[in-house]
Amino acid sequence: MEGKACHAQIVRAGLQADTITSNMLINLYSKCGLVIYARKIFDVMPERSIVSWNTMIGSYTQNKEEENGFNLFIKMQRDGTQSSEFTMSSVLCACAANCAIAECKQLHAFAVKIALDSNAFVATALVDVYAKCSLIKDAVQIFDRLHEKSVVMWSSMVSGFVQNELYEEALVLFREAQRLGVEQSQFILSSVICASASLAALIEGNQIHAMLHKTGFLSNIFVASSLIDMYSKCGMLEEAYTVFLDAEEKSIVLWNNFGKVELAEVAARHLFEIEPDNAGNHVLLSNIYAANKMWDKVIMARKVLKNAEVKRERGKSWIEVKGKLKVKSWFVRKNDDHGFQEGGESSTERKSND
Repeated sequence: MEGKACHAQIVRAGLQADTITSNMLINLYSKCGLVIYARKIFDVMPERSIVSWNTMIGSYTQNKEEENGFNLFIKMQRDGTQSSEFTMSSVLCACAANCAIAECKQLHAFAVKIALDSNAFVATALVDVYAKCSLIKDAVQIFDRLHEKSVVMWSSMVSGFVQNELYEEALVLFREAQRLGVEQSQFILSSVICASASLAALIEGNQIHAMLHKTGFLSNIFVASSLIDMYSKCGMLEEAYTVFLDAEEKSIVLWNNFGKVELAEVAARHLFEIEPDNAGNHVLLSNIYAANKMWDKVIMARKVLKNAEVKRERGKSWIEVKGKLKVKSWFVRKNDDHGFQEGGESSTERKSND
């Protein structure tokens, strides 16, 4: 609402034709998920800069409208606007999301033509898209050809090996990164721990765990989650639980990775103590019971949730109809035996600011 009010003031002030202002509005609406409004601003712009095109294409990609992003890129080429590394990386991300191999190959050829294939942003995006499309040899060729590799590039390649179940290759590449003194990140560490888990390579995993103590990455929830998953798959449940207890931020993301229901129950009880008002913990425990066909415990978990009177946030959504903003509030039935179903809706209306 504040963004729309700001937009209305810009129109009243006669600043809607300003390119920089329009770019900011496109970005604002994009981050709010209102892509249709962003496109309306883009379409009426008297002059568009490369930033305008990049922001609009990125808006489509970020909001899962990859096809529209790719079509806008084609329009950009017909318009005669020169692509930048940010343009190429955004469109390649769109291809990766849909595993559009033909389009990816075309974009790669285009990047070579305009001498952007060696750019760090573009090369990393190419590695990512080829790996996600299971064209791992192409990804490796690009990785090997690049002389200066960023942390993101190393992370993308290790992650690509893991995605394609080439766990040994992922570990070898990680060791090479360590030998060269490449800075570690949560993404490369999570990927290599995942590789260790899949190979049940406990010695490698223990070495990484020891390194995490020194670097401070154990506080990262994604890294801790990967460690718990690794120890669980290796049958080291006590070690998995120790990682859980040592984690600075405990959440359902962590204890959902435990390999045994019994250990998940212990972790759940711990979370019930530190987060008594979090209904999500109860719901996830019920789901774990259901996944293991422990129906008696499913019923018990739901009764505990109901009797605990844990408050659930009412969901709200809004739509604009004929200049009026309709706000819908969804609520939960008090007497619902399952405790998870929506019970109805109410709505209020107020005039839109613009």
